[in-house]
Amino acid sequence: MKRYIYYFAALLLLPVVSSCENDTDGPTVTEITASVLSSLPPEVFDLAASQEGDDNALLFTLRWTPTEFHMKGEETPRGVAPIEYSIQIDVTGNQFADAGTLAATNADTVDVFRKDLNDFLLSQLKLEAGETCELEVRLSVKFGEGNHAFNQLYSQNTVTLQAIPSDGEGVPFVYLIGDMTGRDNTDTSFPMFRDDSNVSNLIYTYTGRIAAGSWFKFMPESSTGTWNLYYDAGDGKIAHGDIDGGAFYVEDEGYYTLTLDLQAMTCRIEPYDMSQATAWKTINFTGAFCGWGEADNEPDMIPKAYDPHIWTLEADLSTIEYGVKFRADHSWDNRWCPRYPTAVPFGVCDFNPEDDPNISLDETGTGTYFIVFNDLTGHYIISKK
Repeated sequence: MKRYIYYFAALLLLPVVSSCENDTDGPTVTEITASVLSSLPPEVFDLAASQEGDDNALLFTLRWTPTEFHMKGEETPRGVAPIEYSIQIDVTGNQFADAGTLAATNADTVDVFRKDLNDFLLSQLKLEAGETCELEVRLSVKFGEGNHAFNQLYSQNTVTLQAIPSDGEGVPFVYLIGDMTGRDNTDTSFPMFRDDSNVSNLIYTYTGRIAAGSWFKFMPESSTGTWNLYYDAGDGKIAHGDIDGGAFYVEDEGYYTLTLDLQAMTCRIEPYDMSQATAWKTINFTGAFCGWGEADNEPDMIPKAYDPHIWTLEADLSTIEYGVKFRADHSWDNRWCPRYPTAVPFGVCDFNPEDDPNISLDETGTGTYFIVFNDLTGHYIISKK
């Protein structure tokens, strides 16, 4: 992997050819040679999941020449760092008016995987599943950092790509990853929650404890084990890619609500008011599989050591008759009922509502489930293994 380690004065961040003739002002940029993208395979990529079980197979590697800067009085062009390449895609003929960013990187190649591209086409470009689409790809280049970052330089050329999105993916998981996971990119113990399991709803939330001085990013399920993450792109925006830096930061210990919108590509971090929070002794997962907690024989969920308001459980459900729900301290006076009874794997419950619905598992059936519950917000995940 070729990386550049040249760091220049602010004049290098100017996107124009300088006409300055005063050599005492330092090196002068006389020309910028933009990157050139290599052509892509001519095949039509069917993005339906493979029957062989490779859920996120590598489709192709996108390659380009590095952006180079020509300096006055120097024969050899230079690279510049920090530099970030963003892969932008739009429907052919749309002139990138509605382009989205598939990935970003500090390198001069990026691997494109099946599920990542499929999720991008359905969520960001809003394309129809099952229809062949012709796409145009270009690079957007940002160099410099902070107030000196510049992001309006594009590749010299564009390349075309044909693909058929698939809607058979289900609702993708997204995980919080950072200091709370020991920066382990295989750790999926901090999943983000959702209000429902509608595939068109791309808003994820996490309300919970964040330790002082914590750095973190967000890991899509398809990127587990890689550093191809959602990162802080500045001004409340997020981007997706494998880049150095870009982590979100929380300075003060406390409880926060993190809201990730994968359609608008934004992130909000807001303090959460804990003044009304209850410290429950136990949270119970109950249903016909345990006789609805008769004689208090329902399983107790396990609170996370990092945050006692997040509870987890693995349970074998031999029957799913009438559904399931949550309650605290083995009491029906402390019960949580779903807003949307068929919302699985993601949903949210209300505490002691007037009606008394259960979470239906009719669509997923009996088997072993992994359950996560947030007693602050009522959000849950009930996922069949």
